[in-house]
Amino acid sequence: MLRWASQCRPDEVVVAATRVGWHRVEEALVFVMPWRTIAQCELARRITLQSEVAGQDEYATDGSLESCCQYIVRLCSGNPLMVLAVSTALAGPLLFLCHRQTAGIHLMRDSSNGKTTLLDVAASVPWPPK
Repeated sequence: MLRWASQCRPDEVVVAATRVGWHRVEEALVFVMPWRTIAQCELARRITLQSEVAGQDEYATDGSLESCCQYIVRLCSGNPLMVLAVSTALAGPLLFLCHRQTAGIHLMRDSSNGKTTLLDVAASVPWPPK
């Protein structure tokens, strides 16, 4: 059995990514998520997330870029904290391209000043855009 397995030459190789985020595969940059990989050409269908940490339930998308602009971005106009929340939601996938490992913001205010609302707004941003 071992000899047979070592002599097999598959027609196609699947890449198992061990974390969510940017990866360089076959000289191309790909963004791996639990349910989808964003890549050019046919490369995306050959990459899968194989991780004990990131589960499907931790990621969800709903809506579209158009609905985001209509219902979220429009309401953020003139509110710098809302703009910060939306920008932060979109920043994660772009950090790798800026050669940064991580980033974060820390909002501190008394209770009932909108911190949870800002988190809800950030969580409502559709990524990746459909």
